Amino acid sequence: MKKKIAVLFGGCSAEYSISLASAHSVLTHMDHEKYEVIAIGITKDGRWFRYLGPYAGIADDTWHKDGRFCRPAFLSPDRQIHGLCEICDGLLSFTYLDAAFPVLHGRNGEDGTIQGLIEMAGIPLIGCDTM
Repeated sequence: MKKKIAVLFGGCSAEYSISLASAHSVLTHMDHEKYEVIAIGITKDGRWFRYLGPYAGIADDTWHKDGRFCRPAFLSPDRQIHGLCEICDGLLSFTYLDAAFPVLHGRNGEDGTIQGLIEMAGIPLIGCDTM
């Protein structure tokens, strides 16, 4: 069974566009035969979405402009859920995550903030921890 890996990108930071370029590179080079990759985008104004569209939309920052590819989503800090909560057609669903890879830059991405949320949720973290 494939491991479910969340890749978080974007964010409320001056380095938003750098995060998109980094995330595009990570997403296009991950082994999709080995991992089920779950793209989670955060807009400049802080809205979270599970992104289901083509990765080119991340590179050119159109990923959040076509609503058919985005579902409102958030990481739950509840260790029993251990993953992603999504809202689709008014219903809440949960996806267990084996690990999370924050590809966020600047404030809230490289300062331990998102790492703290991931650690609180009990989700293994790819990259540096809170400290």
